Amino acid sequence: MADEMQQDEMQELIREFVIETDEVLEGLDQCFVKLEESPGDLSLINEIFRAVHSIKGSAGFLGFTRLVEVAHQSENVLNKLRQQEIQATSETIDIILESVDVLKVLMTEIKDSTGAQIDINTIKRKLSLLLEYSALVETSVCHPELVSGSQTMPGQEILKQVQDDRNDRNENITISGERNSDKPASGAGEDKEQTLRIDTDRLDHVMDLVGELVLSRNRLSKILSDIEEVYEGDEKIKTLLETSSNLSLITTDLQLSVMKMRMVPIRKVFNKFPRMVRDIARKAN
Repeated sequence: MADEMQQDEMQELIREFVIETDEVLEGLDQCFVKLEESPGDLSLINEIFRAVHSIKGSAGFLGFTRLVEVAHQSENVLNKLRQQEIQATSETIDIILESVDVLKVLMTEIKDSTGAQIDINTIKRKLSLLLEYSALVETSVCHPELVSGSQTMPGQEILKQVQDDRNDRNENITISGERNSDKPASGAGEDKEQTLRIDTDRLDHVMDLVGELVLSRNRLSKILSDIEEVYEGDEKIKTLLETSSNLSLITTDLQLSVMKMRMVPIRKVFNKFPRMVRDIARKAN
């Protein structure tokens, strides 16, 4: 019995992890588009770094080692960005965004439990090359006598090597864009939202109850209307009608509130466009 309870608790933790991480990953797309427009925005870089660090920590706690490996490499590159040892060029952002795409696929594997595993070695190699290049640049600037011409490599050349199989990414990686919450991941300039996650089944049950309440209200109003015709002028009937009218207003407000809770924000659709347009623009040069 105790084992079953522990298993249920673990499944609940994984479910919450999936919801949280999906939100963060989708928000990262928006953050990187903004970073490309403002490459020197350290607050935005720090925000992205914290998001990836959070993913790595949660994944490590739950034992998702492949997710940890990719997130850790991405975190190292982001750390170089916030230390200004790497510049947030479009080429660099291409690679980090590719790592985000790989994280999305890894999350899909966790959700679907299909057993299929994407190759993470390619993206790990690209991220490692970025780190290697930044280390060479730092050494050549601070201690040029320690670095030969054979050791250094022009930035464009190493980035070209890193992006050799860039086109293959679109053929091999499929990204699931579904989310289970209307809370957007944090990004610079966005309002922070206070949200509470509730299973949609519970909301649907509340909507059904509110529907029954509305029907009962309408029936009560009809009965009171008939009674008023018989006992017109009775003070008690007037009081009852006032109470019924107030109840009707509250029921209407409750119905509208529940309907709004069940709605899906349209931004879930449009938030995907900036990253999509950005990738198409890069491919089209």
